[in-house]
Amino acid sequence: MSAMLPDAILHEREAMLGRTIETLNTEGYEVDGAHDLGGVPDTDEYLIHVLNVHVRPDIQAHRNADATPLNAFVEVSTALSHDDCTRRWQALAAWCKDHGARMQVFVHPEDEALARRLAEQWHLDPDIIRPLSRQ
Repeated sequence: MSAMLPDAILHEREAMLGRTIETLNTEGYEVDGAHDLGGVPDTDEYLIHVLNVHVRPDIQAHRNADATPLNAFVEVSTALSHDDCTRRWQALAAWCKDHGARMQVFVHPEDEALARRLAEQWHLDPDIIRPLSRQ
């Protein structure tokens, strides 16, 4: 994935992954993997049987306080304009539903309203969207 992104978007995505990990850590999560982030194990790829597609979350984490694993995407602003972005959300939501996991999508604060509309448009719970503060 990272080889296909322009450098500026790749750096933005890496920064968002880092901030997401920091946010999750402060909420008591332990990050098990992050997709294409150096120094962190890669995430697992899931097969969604009903849709017959594979999806790889950007972050996989768990919290000892509950037994529900968390799978998350981080979406740079430019990704929100592509249908494959929301199709990935649908696929991961289906996997999470079937496996008792939670899903979240982290976006920049200025993209929150758009991301929530997209989630609703694709019949997903808009509460999966989480604004990620810029630092």
